Amino acid sequence: MHVFDGIIFSAPNQGGGVFSCRNDAIICLDDRPTCGLSLAHGKLARAVQAEGAVVLATAESGQEYRGPWADIHDVLLTEQGFYLVSTETSEILQWDIAKKTVVERWQLSEQRDSWHVNCLGIIHEELCFTAFGDFAGTRGYKNHSATRGFLRSIHGTKNPWLEGLSQPHSILTARDGYLYLCDSETGNVRQYTMEFTLQRTLNIGGYSRGLAWRDGILFVGLSASRNTVEGEHQQAKIVAFDTKTWAEIDRIAVPCQEIYDLLAFDDRENFLFWVERILIDERTRALDRIRPLEEKLASKTNECAKLRVFLGY
Repeated sequence: MHVFDGIIFSAPNQGGGVFSCRNDAIICLDDRPTCGLSLAHGKLARAVQAEGAVVLATAESGQEYRGPWADIHDVLLTEQGFYLVSTETSEILQWDIAKKTVVERWQLSEQRDSWHVNCLGIIHEELCFTAFGDFAGTRGYKNHSATRGFLRSIHGTKNPWLEGLSQPHSILTARDGYLYLCDSETGNVRQYTMEFTLQRTLNIGGYSRGLAWRDGILFVGLSASRNTVEGEHQQAKIVAFDTKTWAEIDRIAVPCQEIYDLLAFDDRENFLFWVERILIDERTRALDRIRPLEEKLASKTNECAKLRVFLGY
């Protein structure tokens, strides 16, 4: 088994989408720029940034949800629905699938995108989030985000669990008993005990975002710089580290400039099942887009035929 086999990852912005890794080959499953991914309760959710939609796949079907949110960054599944981050409106929302509506919302700031809330996680059974800082103005974090970021519980937003961070993302509570967090602006990945004691800081030499853990291996997304020199081609990478020695095992370049989230599957059959589900849903979506065009083409063809008869051709 190749070290990167069984990974599904998301990429935002231009050239983004949802991709899978198998046998060192990268396959695009969905070409819509996507941020957060969540797998739980027999469901796979994707935060499709380009369309402001949460795309939900199950063993039986696929469904897309749109609601009162803007610039969706992350999604976290629950038994009844999901939480999501509405970054532009500085909110975290809870959506109930059966009721098809928002059942709870947390307004973190009155100003639009002032905190730049981005990622969600569950720590000690509490919903928590990362943000660039509690700035007063819209996008006040621009050029001022160093050490202003934090991780907080949604139920105690004035009591940060972790602070002094720089553009934090990707909350991962791994099966090795540690909490991992990307301190993206510094290019670091931080390892904490579950009591929030910093154990290790690992610098990966670029914008760190997207974490997954499997069999003692930590997978980290390494995004290319957005300040690429004209003519210079840059690609994002996934980097694998041995969490016992912290040695880099390998890295693989991917066909996009940024990475947002990672899922690492333990079981090959489970991985292939979800790859298939995404592809089935994307085929259905493509057919839904094609049908109106086919109908329009048939109508125009019929009009042309009538015109030819009228003109005597």
